[in-house]
Amino acid sequence: MSLRSAKLWHLPQLLHVLWANTRLSPVQARSKFTDAALMLRCVRRGWVWLAKEGDGFLVRDSARVHALYVHPKAQGRGTGQRLMQDTQARTDQLELWVQQDNQRAIRFYEALGFTEVARTDGHGNDEKQPDICMRWQASTGTL
Repeated sequence: MSLRSAKLWHLPQLLHVLWANTRLSPVQARSKFTDAALMLRCVRRGWVWLAKEGDGFLVRDSARVHALYVHPKAQGRGTGQRLMQDTQARTDQLELWVQQDNQRAIRFYEALGFTEVARTDGHGNDEKQPDICMRWQASTGTL
């Protein structure tokens, strides 16, 4: 899979994938307007990487992964894994936050080599839900 940098004209597609995921959640921390403004800002900053198929995207600022979303209809096909692996191939270290109750995501990130480095009670996130900071470090190949 090749990633492509999202452009402004991808915004409707990105929001479609985002809302297909977040609007299913009982905890909706932001309005659609706020989501659109945040996504626009991230695209303008060059932080958004879109799967070639358009069914998923990753938002990354340097080593911080802010978001990884795959459309629910495309989940389980390896899109998220390919997005993350392609991102890992482009850097030496990544860090992200995941909600503690999202065991599926935690297992996903652990399978990609991420390890837990911290836990919070959720006071610092939009959803106010307990979360985990996970980090991945590229292996140097030396012993």
